[in-house]
Amino acid sequence: MNHEGFQLVSKYSNQAQNRAPEKTWEGGVFSGSFDGADAYSLFVGYHFTKHLSSELIATQTLSNFVESNLVGMQIIHTSLPNKKWRPMMILGAGKIYISPKSTLVLPENRDNDFMKVGIGIKTHFVRGFYFRAEYNAYRQLTQREENVTNDEWKLGFSTLF
Repeated sequence: MNHEGFQLVSKYSNQAQNRAPEKTWEGGVFSGSFDGADAYSLFVGYHFTKHLSSELIATQTLSNFVESNLVGMQIIHTSLPNKKWRPMMILGAGKIYISPKSTLVLPENRDNDFMKVGIGIKTHFVRGFYFRAEYNAYRQLTQREENVTNDEWKLGFSTLF
């Protein structure tokens, strides 16, 4: 009996399981909290494989004292892509533009770069839609002697296209 043919089929079927889904683009919306301020996000992403994707994300935060706009990119690793509940690990970077709502005596540059790390979970909601929950820890790289840290919690929906 020739087992070489079985190994060849097995090898290619394992490679097929790691490919990206048929619809490789994903887009969605989030709502949540960025250090106590209301946060709203839009994102679009590309799935390289079932495990690895990249996203461009834009967020606006609104509070009584400050308004911020964040633009960034994140890489997401999905560790169990074939399960109902899919845990995610997130690494990202970008730019934050901060606009205080009051006049400052000594205005300073409030536009900072940021890095972030996060975790999340994604699950299939209804046909073609996913529910996502994420937590992200931000580190703003300021010109001052100390950097600023922020926490973000958000919930949202996405779809593949």
